[in-house]
Amino acid sequence: MFKRTEARSNLVESIGERGGVRKIPALLSYGFRGLVFDAVGQYATNPVRVLFSMLVSYLFFSLLFLLMMLFTNSDIVASVDDHLSLVAKALYHSAVTFLTIGYGDHYPSGSIRWMSSFEGFVGLFLMSYFTVAFVRKILR
Repeated sequence: MFKRTEARSNLVESIGERGGVRKIPALLSYGFRGLVFDAVGQYATNPVRVLFSMLVSYLFFSLLFLLMMLFTNSDIVASVDDHLSLVAKALYHSAVTFLTIGYGDHYPSGSIRWMSSFEGFVGLFLMSYFTVAFVRKILR
């Protein structure tokens, strides 16, 4: 609770010094920090919430990959003959990318490449965040 109050106080203080359009960066920074630090893992004190955030991110990217394969010219190309459905292909590619495994049996083509690299970063960040939250719980 203290961290939330401190963040809100910092926002009010920085907005009070600025006027008009110059408030936007302070509001964006406050929103980003609230999402990353508070909503995802309660300031690295709740590993269960981080795991839940990982699951939500994984499912979000899987759905995004599926929609991109359906409505754009992007695809996830298989280098092996495994006859996966589009849903299974999206879920598998998302898991391999999110966990930064990268077997190489499926690779993105088209605009899915950019989303795959972003998902890899998000997965790496959330796994690190989970490690920090878990260790903080253990050491208490």
